[in-house]
Amino acid sequence: MNTSPDEFVHLCKGPGGIAAVLHYVDGRAILVFGKASGSRGDEVSGTPLNANDIAIAVGGSGKVFGPKIEWILDSGKPCAAIVRVSTDKGSRLVTTALINGKGRVSVEKANDAARASAEISCSGAAPATNSADVSRPADVPRLTPRGTASTPKVEAGGGTYLFNVLKEKPLYKATLAALFSTQKDLPDWMKEIPNDGNLVAGPSIIVSVDGQRFEVFYACETHNCADSFVRILYTLDGSSAWAKLYNKGKVTYAGNPTVVQRQAMEIDAE
Repeated sequence: MNTSPDEFVHLCKGPGGIAAVLHYVDGRAILVFGKASGSRGDEVSGTPLNANDIAIAVGGSGKVFGPKIEWILDSGKPCAAIVRVSTDKGSRLVTTALINGKGRVSVEKANDAARASAEISCSGAAPATNSADVSRPADVPRLTPRGTASTPKVEAGGGTYLFNVLKEKPLYKATLAALFSTQKDLPDWMKEIPNDGNLVAGPSIIVSVDGQRFEVFYACETHNCADSFVRILYTLDGSSAWAKLYNKGKVTYAGNPTVVQRQAMEIDAE
């Protein structure tokens, strides 16, 4: 293990022949899960189970990683893992699916939300795709065979509100209605968002992902923002949208967003 302040690696033996490598380098955290190897079973060999995940920007002055990994088991086999990471947005719980090539599925503040994401992943829901690559130092197994990390960036603009854009731009309204029509068990207030429903909204932000610009909108249920909210990622022309839906501890995603698009939806307006 390298314990220098600028770079270190934690090797972690997990259950069911799975191991984790938690790597910090140059202000970024990289989580690698895979088949256990080495004399102590705490190293990873072969292609990682989360090969398409990208690095996480680290912030704060505390420890980069939490003291333990929470392994989620299905029939005695690990199907997801939750690691606390000190990100540039604060302490977050990073949930990684270990089956079906899903990789990172959520970055959450709350324990319940992180566990809900893990349970959804373990249930066999369709995996998200991710075209982003991660570059890694030569002495640590690479997550992908090429490329460098891609991180959403906030750009100038935004400041509009979801209820206004839905009233003023019919295409945005139609796109959201089509997106929500694919979702089951939406709470009533979310169902009514495309129909000028009652909600609380925050100002939008503009983000760039892999050279493409998007607008992120936030809305929540009146008098219940902590327990029920939505984050919607639109293309700037309003023709496509993805969403993170949170309700009573359960997290679902609409539109099958990539990992980087999910990260973009986590960015808060300053």
